Amino acid sequence: MTDLAISTQPDSDRTVRLIATGEIDMASAEQVTDAVDKALTTHAPAHLIIDLTAVTFLDSTGIAALIAAKHTTTEQDCALRVTGVHGIVERVLDVTGLLDVLDGPPPHS
Repeated sequence: MTDLAISTQPDSDRTVRLIATGEIDMASAEQVTDAVDKALTTHAPAHLIIDLTAVTFLDSTGIAALIAAKHTTTEQDCALRVTGVHGIVERVLDVTGLLDVLDGPPPHS
C-alpha cells in the first residue's frame, strides 16, 4: 500500500485542480471525498479537475469516491473532469464504463 497525497491548486478562473499521488483504495478513498468537499466549499469552482497522473492503483472504493465526486459536483453545478488516467487506473475506469463519464468538459468550454 502506498499512501495517498492530494494537493489543491486553485486557478483564478474558478477552476480548482486536485492532484492525487499514490494509491486510491479502501484506506485512502475518503481523502478523495474530503478533498472534493473542501474544494467545493472553500473555492466554489465552476470546474473541478482531479488529476490522477501520479495515481498507481484504484480499487472499488476509489471508484466509488470518484462516482460520489461526480454526483456532488453535479449537485453543486460544477463540472468535474478526471485527467491523467493511465495504466491500470485507465483500464479499471474503461472496463467499468466510467472513463467517458468522468472525462467532463474542459474548463472554458
